[in-house]
Amino acid sequence: MLRIKIDARYRIWVKVALFTISAVSIMAAVFTLPLAYSAPLAAIFLIVPWVLSKFVFKYGVLLIMPGPTPEMEQFWMGTCWFADDLDTFEGLGIGFVYKYKSGAKHAYQMLRAWNYGKYVDDEGNIRVSIIREGQGRYVAIFYPGDRVQSQVEAEMKVRQKTGPHSEINVRTMRPFIWACLDYSKDVPKQEMVDTLIRMEYLLLKTFYIEDDKIKEYAKRPFRLKCFLIADRTDQQLGELESQLAWEDPLEQYPKDLLRIIKRVRSKQVIP
Repeated sequence: MLRIKIDARYRIWVKVALFTISAVSIMAAVFTLPLAYSAPLAAIFLIVPWVLSKFVFKYGVLLIMPGPTPEMEQFWMGTCWFADDLDTFEGLGIGFVYKYKSGAKHAYQMLRAWNYGKYVDDEGNIRVSIIREGQGRYVAIFYPGDRVQSQVEAEMKVRQKTGPHSEINVRTMRPFIWACLDYSKDVPKQEMVDTLIRMEYLLLKTFYIEDDKIKEYAKRPFRLKCFLIADRTDQQLGELESQLAWEDPLEQYPKDLLRIIKRVRSKQVIP
């Protein structure tokens, strides 16, 4: 079936041009031309709706996921690990640590939005990738997944306004949180990461600092089914995982936050 695809920005101009041609043809046929010429021109008016039905207008939709707030970015302190049982690593999880409770609150709300308000994620709405760099060093990346439900909803809303003769291209802007972990002198943390390949779920929480101690923002963690543990040399790494390389985490923080981290580490282990 013939379909002519054209960018939606030209939709009005196409319609105006087609109807203008038709109107001029009818006027010329009726008032100026002999019957031999006017009849074919008049037929153009009848063809216009058919021609217009063959145009498929293409619309681009940008779906923007909720991202880190300025406060989250300014007061990011790193990550921490936790487990229900430190001997077997059952209930193993990773957490975002912020200087203030408000930062932890915003992060928790962002994660809930990524997972449609749910706490268990079996579909990969929240993605976690931990890349092994070697020598006890890792890159951890957190970002929203494909979120097919949001893409379908966005397409349906646009199609309600544009009609059936349209092609909707939904693109997604995904924010991400990136953490470089140096466990070269911390064997227990390396063991935690190695254990993840045998875990069904990875837990995810948010934390904040109070009296030089780490406190969880909410008791209920997010339970993530889809997480990736891979080596830097893995050829199957995604585009984001391939682009974000390891950097010294101590160079990523200002001196005032580093002093807080040092005090916290003296009381409670924090990576």
